[in-house]
Amino acid sequence: MDLMHVIYTSIFKEGLSSDALENILEASRKNNEENGITGVLIYSDGLFMQLIEGRRDKIESLIEKIKHDHRHYSLSIVVKEEIFQRSFPDWSMAFVREELEDLGKVIGMEGYLDLEDFNKKLLQAKGWPPLFLKHYSSKPE
Repeated sequence: MDLMHVIYTSIFKEGLSSDALENILEASRKNNEENGITGVLIYSDGLFMQLIEGRRDKIESLIEKIKHDHRHYSLSIVVKEEIFQRSFPDWSMAFVREELEDLGKVIGMEGYLDLEDFNKKLLQAKGWPPLFLKHYSSKPE
């Protein structure tokens, strides 16, 4: 099978309520299950960090849809690569709510940064995706 995964970050526009976040998760889980996509969504103080995995055509189609979602900005693809097996085979969309500072610790970025600076630094940092995968593949809800 032609599998790939993508890790991207984006910043949600102001005013994301708990209900809106639940609606996003519910719709994502339904659509992902229908398309054979698995992954994890990390939400941290307005930052989305998501890993999605599945067939190349399905992932590329989903990324195009996400790019045109008006609810967020600063979407950046951090990792896009072929894989041999899934990291989240049982999760149509696992979800973890994480404090920004705690997320920074997981991926090796210590100290407080505001959301914009965190996202910029994350895009420049090297070596954190394996830490991300190791930590979150054992933790999803």
